[in-house]
Amino acid sequence: MKSVLHKSLSVLLAMGILASSVPAYAIETETQNAVSVQAEAVMEQTTEEAAPETAEVSDEQVQVRASGFRPGNSYAEPELVSAEYADGGAKITWKAVSNASDYRVYRRTGDQDWTELKDVSDTTYTDQTIELGTVYEYTAAVVKNDEVKSSYDEDGISFCRLETPALSSVSNSTDGVKISWESVDNADGYRVYRKVKGGDWTELKDAEKTSCTDSTAQSGKTYYYTVSALYNGEPSSDYDESGLKATYYAAPELSSAARKDSGVKVSWQSVSGASEYRVYRKTEDGSWSKLKDVEGTSCTDKTIKNGTIYSYTVRVLKNDKTVSAYDKNGISFCWLSTPELSSAANGSGVKLTWKSVSKADGYRVYRKTGDGNWTKIADTENTKYTDKSVTSGKTYTYTVRAKYDGELRSDYDKTGLKIKYYSAPELSSVKNGTAGVKLTWEKVSGAKEYRVYRKTDGGDWSKLKDVEGTSYTDKTVKSGKSYTYTVRVLSGGKTVSGYDSKGLTTQYLATPELSAPKSTKNGIKVSWKSVSGAEEYRVYRKTDGGSWSKLKDVEGTSYTDQDVEACTNYTYTVRAMSSKASGGYDSDGVEARFLSGTEITLAKGEAGVSVRWEKVEGAKGYYVYRRYEDEGWKKLGKTSELLYADESSFPKSGTYSYTVRAYYGSSLGYYDSDAAPSVEIKLDAAEVNRRLKQVMKTYPDGKNLGSGYSFAGAGQCMGFAREVYYRVFDEVVRWDYAGNPKTSEDKGKFTKVAKTTSLSASKVRSVVKQAQPGDVLQLEGPKAHSMIYLSRDEDGFTVYDANWSGPNQVDIRYVSYGSYASRNSNSLCLLHANNYPGE
Repeated sequence: MKSVLHKSLSVLLAMGILASSVPAYAIETETQNAVSVQAEAVMEQTTEEAAPETAEVSDEQVQVRASGFRPGNSYAEPELVSAEYADGGAKITWKAVSNASDYRVYRRTGDQDWTELKDVSDTTYTDQTIELGTVYEYTAAVVKNDEVKSSYDEDGISFCRLETPALSSVSNSTDGVKISWESVDNADGYRVYRKVKGGDWTELKDAEKTSCTDSTAQSGKTYYYTVSALYNGEPSSDYDESGLKATYYAAPELSSAARKDSGVKVSWQSVSGASEYRVYRKTEDGSWSKLKDVEGTSCTDKTIKNGTIYSYTVRVLKNDKTVSAYDKNGISFCWLSTPELSSAANGSGVKLTWKSVSKADGYRVYRKTGDGNWTKIADTENTKYTDKSVTSGKTYTYTVRAKYDGELRSDYDKTGLKIKYYSAPELSSVKNGTAGVKLTWEKVSGAKEYRVYRKTDGGDWSKLKDVEGTSYTDKTVKSGKSYTYTVRVLSGGKTVSGYDSKGLTTQYLATPELSAPKSTKNGIKVSWKSVSGAEEYRVYRKTDGGSWSKLKDVEGTSYTDQDVEACTNYTYTVRAMSSKASGGYDSDGVEARFLSGTEITLAKGEAGVSVRWEKVEGAKGYYVYRRYEDEGWKKLGKTSELLYADESSFPKSGTYSYTVRAYYGSSLGYYDSDAAPSVEIKLDAAEVNRRLKQVMKTYPDGKNLGSGYSFAGAGQCMGFAREVYYRVFDEVVRWDYAGNPKTSEDKGKFTKVAKTTSLSASKVRSVVKQAQPGDVLQLEGPKAHSMIYLSRDEDGFTVYDANWSGPNQVDIRYVSYGSYASRNSNSLCLLHANNYPGE
C-alpha cells in the first residue's frame, strides 16, 4: 500500500497537479487522515529520487487534488479577522499562527477557484487590484520554504469595495445635527465621521439607514461631517474628505405662554450662539405661519381673538434664514373671555356660580374684604365654588379668572360680586308644646330676622312665618302628623342665607286635654281626651311646691292614682307619647284632692225632698245630683252645708235617686252610683200644686219675659201656657186655639173637658167649674187668649198667664165670671192633661 501511494503522489507532483497555487487543507475523514500519514512517509522515501514519468490521473487522485491536500501540514489554519477598505484596496487581516513566519494569500470571485495573490510575512495584506462593486473572497494559509504547511478557511472572508457615499445634507433638528446621504449598493451599513475645523476626522457612529443624528453637538459650534459605506460591518469605501459643514443651533426650548398687556407673551430659553429668533403661530387646524422676528427671548402676540387656541414655536434665525429645528408641538395658549359671575348665595358657605367660558379647562377664584387686595382662594374645574372659610355677618367681594392648560388666560371683573355672608341658622330643637311645635335655633351673627319653613312627608318647603327672635311656635299643626322644619336668615324681605336642607323632623302630638280629676273608691282618677297619633301617655304628679315626677306610662285615656292621702293637694298632667316623639304637657295641670264618698239620707216633705249626708274629710263643699229612673245624673246645686232641700219640679212620677259628691276646687269626690238612695214621686193634686208653685217662683207676677223662655210665640200667652204645661205635666204640646192639635202627636196628651161657643157669666162659670189647677183655658175670637187655671170661688177664678196686662208681662190675677164673659170672644175651651192625677 505504501509503495502504491508513493507512486501516486510522485505522478501528481510530476504532472504539476499539486501546484503551489492551491492551498492544502486537512482531510476530514478517517481514510484521509491515514492517507496524509502515509503520504508523509512516501515523501521521506522519495526525496532524492527522480520524478517519475508522466502517467494518467485516476478519479481517486483528482479527489485528492481538489481537497487541497499537501504533504507536511503541520501548522494551524490561520483565523481570518477582517476585510476592510484601506489605501484604495481591500485590507485582509488574520490572526498569527504559532511558529509561522509566512503566509500565502488567496482570492476568488463568484464560482471561480482560489488563486494565489502573494506570500507575506505580516498578518495583513492589502489587495489593490480590486474593482469597484465586485465582491471578492479572501483566505490565507501558512507557507514554509515555498510550500503550504496548513489548511485554510475554505469559505474565506468577503469584501466589496463600495462607492463613496454622496452626502445629501446636514441640518439642525430638535435632537441635534441630522446628516443624510445617498444609498450605496451592497452596503450593509454606514460609518459617520465628524471633525471641527482644522481637526481630524473621528468616528461618530454607525448607521444602518441613510441618515443619523449627532445628538452630542453643542449649540453654536461648527462641525464637518462625512460618511463611508460598510461591508460586513467594516468600512469599504472612500469618503468625501471635504464633508458637509454645519453650525449647530439647538431648537429653542419654549418656557411659557402667558397673558400680558392685552396679548400673549411667549418666552423661550436662550440658544447658545443665537442672536435672533423667528416666532411662528398656528390655530388648532391650521399650519405654522411666521409671526415675528425678534432678537430677545420673548415675543408678545397682540393679534389674538377670545376663545381661539393658538400654538407658538420658535426657530433660531441667522442672516434671515432659520438655522435650527423647532418644537413641532409648540406651546399652546387660549385667550379666554372674562368669566361672568352670575350669582353669589349663602349656604354652607358663600356659593359662587359663573358662566362657562369657551375653551377654559379651569378657573381661579379670588376674594377680598373692604378695600383690600384680591387674594386667591381656590382653583376649580367647575363653574361653581363654595367658599367655606367665611365669617357670618362679614361682607366679601369675589371675582374669577379662567385658565387654559393650567395657566391663567383671562382678565377678571375688577368690581367683582359683593355679598354679606350669613351662615345657615342651626336648629337646636324642635319640640312639642301645649300650643304647637316650638322651634329654636342658634342666633346668626349679623342677622335680625328669620324665615321659618315647613314641609310634610314627600312635600316641598313652604313659608310659615317671618320672625325676629330665635324661636317660633307652629300652631297650625295636626296631632299625629309629622312635620320637618328649617330656617333661613331674612334681610330686606329676602332670604340671604342657606338652610339645612334636611331640617329637623318631629311628629306633633297635641297636649292631652285634662278633665277634672275624680275621686274613686281607691284613689284619684285622672282622665283626658284621646290624642291622635299617641301610642301611650305619660302621667306626672306633683304636690304643692314640688316638681313633676313620672307616675306611669299607660295606653288608655285615664289613670287612677292609688297612692294618695286625704287633705293633700295633688296636681296632675299628662303628655302623649309615640315612638317618634313626645308631646307637650299642660304645665299648670289639674289640681285634685282625694275626697271619699259619704253616706246619704233622704226625707220627702211638702216642699220637696230633703237630702242629708256625712262630712267628707278635706272637702270644701258638695254637689247634689238627682236622676230619674235609669236616666243620667243631673246636678241640682251645690252647698257647703250637709243638707240640701230639693224643691225643684219633678216632671214625672217615678223613682228619683240622689247622690252627693264632695269637691275641693276642681276635684270631685267619689260617689257610689249603685248605692244611691231614692224616693218615689207620684203626680197627684198636691204634686201638681207643688210644681205650679215652683214655676211661679221661676216666673213671678210682674216679670218681663222678653224672649228668654223655651216656648215663646203665639202672642206670648199661648207660648207661656205651653211652658207651664210642660213643667207641670212633662208634656210638650202644640195646640191651636180651641184645643185643636197642631200635630197627630198631640192627640192623647190632653182632653177638651168643656167648651162653650157663646159667652155669659153662667156659661163661663159652668166651664170653669170643671177645671183643676194646671188646666188650660182658651178664648177664641178677636181677643183670643190662653192661660193656666189656678183656683176659683163663687164670683170668679184666678189664672196664671202672660201678655194680659202688657207685652211679655207675667200676670197672676183674679177674673170675675162677668168680666170674662164680656170679652169679645166667641168661645171658651177647657183643656185637661191626660196624665193628670186621678181623684
